Amino acid sequence: MPQGEGASSEAIRQSLQNLPAEQPVQLSIFEASDPVAAQLKEALEDLDLNSMTPIECMLKLNELKGLL
Repeated sequence: MPQGEGASSEAIRQSLQNLPAEQPVQLSIFEASDPVAAQLKEALEDLDLNSMTPIECMLKLNELKGLL
């Protein structure tokens, strides 16, 4: 490890330790326990975008938007 790198790593480590413990966390739609989010995830996984026309994609997006 280059000589200056150890000091900067230590400074980063110290600043991370000084962060407040209760930082807000952004939840992922793909890790939610919400049944609608699970339904959206399943629908997205089932799509074959490479075989869809642009119009079909827009219609599917509108359909999925209706689930919200």
